[in-house]
Amino acid sequence: MNERIVVDPRICSGKPVIRGTRIMVKNILGLVAGGYTPERIVETYPELTMQDVSAALQYAAEITNSVIELHDSKVASIRQVDRSVVCDFAEAYTHKSVGRPGYDAGTGWVQPVQLVFEDAELSGDLPEFPDTIWQGEFRLNGADQHGMIPVPFLNCLESQMDLKFDEVHSVSIRGKTTSLRLVGEARFVEEFPGLAGSPSAES
Repeated sequence: MNERIVVDPRICSGKPVIRGTRIMVKNILGLVAGGYTPERIVETYPELTMQDVSAALQYAAEITNSVIELHDSKVASIRQVDRSVVCDFAEAYTHKSVGRPGYDAGTGWVQPVQLVFEDAELSGDLPEFPDTIWQGEFRLNGADQHGMIPVPFLNCLESQMDLKFDEVHSVSIRGKTTSLRLVGEARFVEEFPGLAGSPSAES
């Protein structure tokens, strides 16, 4: 863990805080989601430094359990390249959580992502890009991922992605092997409170 972040059950019920303060990481993330710049956050909390703000963002980004949620992700292009199909996400919505990503509380990020299907088939009606996914399904070796792509992503056999952009435009891509590449920096957008009634919440 970053030395600027402290997790102590005696401080804020064990929530991650900036060392020497009672300012929780989630408070900083909330300000960033509200459009605050690091400079404005330091003005709001004079006891913080720019390094503290960077540490909070880094801590949130390093939570290991992550998935890309197809719903509301924005696609820049889908194109056939020889026997491959390349799907470029302008903004892939990624949920990070210490629990089950996509279900339990965590943080939401967007990042450009490239998904490449090898020895692939492309069918359907493409929209005019860029466009946002209305509904999406992803299968790994026939197993339904419930509209999510696990990150990190390992090459696998017989992957399939079905995307619906609106009532008219939908696309299906099937490939024998698939690779995912994260492009550029992830940008924090929101705190995710978790889904009531999720498998984890009920346990």
